[in-house]
Amino acid sequence: MNTVTTLRESLKNGIVHFTYKKVNGELREAYGTTKQEFAGDDFETPKGLREPRPNLVTYWDVDECGWRSFKEENFVEILD
Repeated sequence: MNTVTTLRESLKNGIVHFTYKKVNGELREAYGTTKQEFAGDDFETPKGLREPRPNLVTYWDVDECGWRSFKEENFVEILD
C-alpha cells in the first residue's frame, strides 16, 4: 500500500525515500522524516507554528536540513 497514510506513518518512524510533484510540475525525490532523533541537532520546529493543514504533508528534509511540505494529491510514491 503506497498511500499518503503509509508515508505519514513511515515518516514518524524514520527516514523515508519518496517522490512528489512540485508546484512547477517537476518531480522531487526526497529523503525525509518527522522523527527528531534522525535529524540530529539541526531539527527545529517549523517557523510560524499554526494549526496543521490536513491536506499538506510536512517533513524534515534530511539532505537540505530544513522543513518542506507538499499537497497530498502531489504524492507519487515511496521509493525504498
